Amino acid sequence: MDTLLERLSNPSITVPLVLLVTYAIYNRLHVPPSIPSELPWVGRDPSKLFSQTRVPLASLTNYRQWLNEGYQKAPLFPLAMATRRADET
Repeated sequence: MDTLLERLSNPSITVPLVLLVTYAIYNRLHVPPSIPSELPWVGRDPSKLFSQTRVPLASLTNYRQWLNEGYQKAPLFPLAMATRRADET
């Protein structure tokens, strides 16, 4: 524990760490998300506290189940039609 505190007291470690944490907090609070807010999230329960933070962490173990659930909920045909080039119609 003492060696960890010694390393953290080194300015070459502390300053970048503080800047990184500050940047991450700023981005989380002030930068608008690139995904529309009305888009539903698979696996997100809005009634739970910190649901937007929990979903990326839970996706590490539940991604296969959520992919299957997403494929069942969203029809593939409109997606195929939306990605088709105009000269193919």
